[in-house]
Amino acid sequence: MLLLEEPDIPYQPWHAPDSEWPVTIWPALEAIACAERQGWELAADLDWAIRVAFFAESRCISMRHVLFALAQGTGLDMLRFTTDFDGGVAKRRVLEDAQTGWERLKVAGSPTLVLPSGRQSSYRDLGLPKITLDKDRHYRLATIEPAPCHGDACLDLLRATFDTALSG
Repeated sequence: MLLLEEPDIPYQPWHAPDSEWPVTIWPALEAIACAERQGWELAADLDWAIRVAFFAESRCISMRHVLFALAQGTGLDMLRFTTDFDGGVAKRRVLEDAQTGWERLKVAGSPTLVLPSGRQSSYRDLGLPKITLDKDRHYRLATIEPAPCHGDACLDLLRATFDTALSG
């Protein structure tokens, strides 16, 4: 559905062998957290590179060598990144963030923004379609409800969410 709103977004169905499908995204989350230690912009660059690698290039983002190649292309200080990643510097934070979302905040799904006030803004507040997965069929797509908006109206919903967050 996102492709209807953003047709140029880099995406294509998985085209690598099934055996190369990433069985976890934890290493990718840790890599981004390590990059954050060098700056938000570098972390955003690595985050985007990881998304493109997975969604457009069908690369296994759970593999260290894939993540390091992507990190190398973002301008990160690779010695520091390697030391942080291999030393597990971000592992505890990533696990704590996940537990906070699942156990304390009870975040219903992704994407969800948790505002400083504690208010949660999920896919509908962000102008995204509602997607339902069928867990009895290995979480295959079951239904898609259209987004509550179209075009600039969706951006207006997102802006309103950020305005709410900034106003306290």
